[in-house]
Parts: sequence; C-alpha cells; structure tokens
Amino acid sequence: PAVRPQLKGYAVGDGCAGTDVLCGPTHADWYKVIFFFGHGQISNLLFDAILDTCGMDYLKRGGKTPPGCQANLDEVDAQVGGYYDYNLYDDCIYEDDLRRRLTADAVGGALNDYVCGGGDAQNEWVNQSAVREALHVPSDAFFFSGDNGVGMNYSLTEKNVMPIYKRAAKEGLRVLVYNGDTDPGINSFVSQDWTAALGYSTSQTWRPWTLDGCKRMGGYVTRYEHDFDFLTIRGSGHMVPQFKPAAAHEFLRAWLEDEDYKPYVKSCTKPSDF
Repeated sequence: PAVRPQLKGYAVGDGCAGTDVLCGPTHADWYKVIFFFGHGQISNLLFDAILDTCGMDYLKRGGKTPPGCQANLDEVDAQVGGYYDYNLYDDCIYEDDLRRRLTADAVGGALNDYVCGGGDAQNEWVNQSAVREALHVPSDAFFFSGDNGVGMNYSLTEKNVMPIYKRAAKEGLRVLVYNGDTDPGINSFVSQDWTAALGYSTSQTWRPWTLDGCKRMGGYVTRYEHDFDFLTIRGSGHMVPQFKPAAAHEFLRAWLEDEDYKPYVKSCTKPSDF
C-alpha cells in the first residue's frame, strides 16, 4: 500500500502571494488608499478627491493616469505621516528601553502595549557565552538580524503563487491564510481579494470569530470548500504571535484540531468559564 504523506496542510501568516498579486506594484495605489482610509489615517475629503480624479477603473486596473490623480495620491503619505511597515499602530518609535518598560507597567493586552526594544534585547541575549553554548553556537559566530538587515539580500522572484494554493486543494491539503488587519506591508484587503479570487465556493461567508465563544473578538474568517480558510486578526500587525498572542493561540489551536473557529454570540453576556 502507498505510504500516506505526513503533510496534512499548512498555515501562512501575512504572506506574500507574488509580485503580481500582493508584494509588487499591481493595484498598489488602490489598496494603499483603502487601507489608510479604512483605518482613519486620511481625510474623507482626500478619499473623495482620489475617487473623483482617479476613478475606480484606473485605481483597480491601472493605465494612463487621469489629470489631477497623481497629486491626490501623493498627498496620502503627507496625510498619514509616520508608521511602522509591519504594524500601523506600533508605538516603538524610539525603541524604548526594555528594562525600563518591564519595571514600569505590566503588559496588559491592549493594541500596542507590548514591550519595545526586543531587537536590542535579542542581540544582547544571543551574544552571551552561556547562551551560545546552550544553543551549540560557536562562541565567535557573527550574529545579525536577518529581517532585511545589513548583509541580507532578499530578492522577490515569484510573480504569482496562487497556483500553489490551488494545487494544495487538488491534493487534499488543509490550508489557512491568516492576516493581521493592521499590517501595512501585507495588506489584509489584498489578501482578502486574492484568496477570494481562487474561485472556491464559500462554506461560511465572512463572519466574526472570538477567543471565548462569546464576545471577545479575535477577527473575521471566511471558510471555503477544499478546507481553505482566510482569517484576519483584529488589531494585529505582521508578527501576529507577538502582537496578539492570545488570539494567535486560539485560532491556531482550533485549526490544528480541525475545529470551527469560535463564533461571536450577540446574546452572550460572559463566557461559561468566566
């Protein structure tokens, strides 16, 4: 008898779907505009002006730039101001000292109250001789952050990886695509569109999911045929386990155990185990 493959499925978090789909210039203006407008970062007046001068056909399909359109698109950055590419609501502007933050207020679970300075702490930790010994790393090894850091050459090569997801469906693999909804770099509006463009029938249309089966919101999910799910995490940037650890644990637990994500129950006053 044939040996059953060990791979049962895979989950992809805030992932690039190819330079022609998400991580390249295609439709970049439209999704950038709706992301920042949808998060209250540009004015209603500018949004209306962009629609009037650019038009939906150009914004979604490109082509010759209509008169006055580019000037309004350029105004988006001026109105938005500064932001972290991986998390719109990140507040670690100056990399606050880790020890000072830890001795001040405890981390509570709000939108951006995680401790800043993690990168500096990581460097200090990994360069300790005892840590390197425990990790079986040579004491004289050179360590640097590989996240687009100095010395790293990350070149995008794939234009469209959607066929990989379609192949997974044909091979009976379960797939979860999840996205923090405050990640400017991997825009959840784009992710919602390309996952829908796979053409699968929905088994559950867009609905809220919760951490407790009551009212503690986790985000939103659309479930498709072929065991394919698209899920968002409310208030999370790119690194979902860092920004929303409780929500990350809950939806991954449910997915790994092949359970439905806990629903939002309007009539619920508190969870049974509260």
